[in-house]
Amino acid sequence: MDYSHFYMNILTKHKKNGLEGLKKFVQFLEIAPEQKARDILSMALLEDPVYMKWVMANMISFDFIKTLDGKELEKIYLQLANPIPTFVYALYKSEMEASILEKFNDSIRGRYKEELSLTKEVQRGKQIGCRNTIIEKIRALQKNRDITPFEWKIPEEKILLGPTGIISKDNQFSLFFENGQPALRGGLEKKLRAGLWKHYYPNGKLMAEGIYVDGEKMGEWKFYYADERIKAQGEFVENLKHGTWYEFEKDGKKVAVKYNRGRKDGEASPSLSDDNATDE
Repeated sequence: MDYSHFYMNILTKHKKNGLEGLKKFVQFLEIAPEQKARDILSMALLEDPVYMKWVMANMISFDFIKTLDGKELEKIYLQLANPIPTFVYALYKSEMEASILEKFNDSIRGRYKEELSLTKEVQRGKQIGCRNTIIEKIRALQKNRDITPFEWKIPEEKILLGPTGIISKDNQFSLFFENGQPALRGGLEKKLRAGLWKHYYPNGKLMAEGIYVDGEKMGEWKFYYADERIKAQGEFVENLKHGTWYEFEKDGKKVAVKYNRGRKDGEASPSLSDDNATDE
């Protein structure tokens, strides 16, 4: 199955609902399973980088808890079904553990340390699930103004309504960021993307380039960091990564990754449900 179409539907569904859709899409991505969030972001950035610039500007990560005071943290604590293990697993061996723990009262700190002493190891998936649960509670409390409300960065209405690019007489499509820099450029055939397309960061640097056939990514594609260093390169087959891809870490390390119809070798197919993490 081509999961990119499923992910495209998620983006399209939220874009139809204006500002509320943007907010819900942001919060959906914040607590989506890690691989699912990466896949959706990868697809959405190529589809509409202007809209996604605002999505990403509003997303919070687990590090956001460092901005909260003790009273706000205790309100989150009270919203959790299993607060002590959820915080222990979320903070386990993190650099912020001591500073966050210091904001709690003596009773909570004591129970936290007791649970921590019994915790020998926390799997990455469990930690991410607990962190996502806390982010979900933060957003609910912000919405109800039980803690300091989130200051949303709101784009112009034309951005919320979707890409309003320019189509030239020779069927070349162009979309621009608010600063005038190109967001994406490429050709159209029967209203579908065709031929070479280039996608850009808001600073004007190239983000990705490759070929579309009948609206789907095909053949060799290259992705770049915002400083122009190569990030990844490999082949798409019917819109899915396939074969050997070379991925470059920020320190320059090159890693070969095998893909089979969009999934890394040995990786399970993503769940199509929108279920998210719950209290551990």
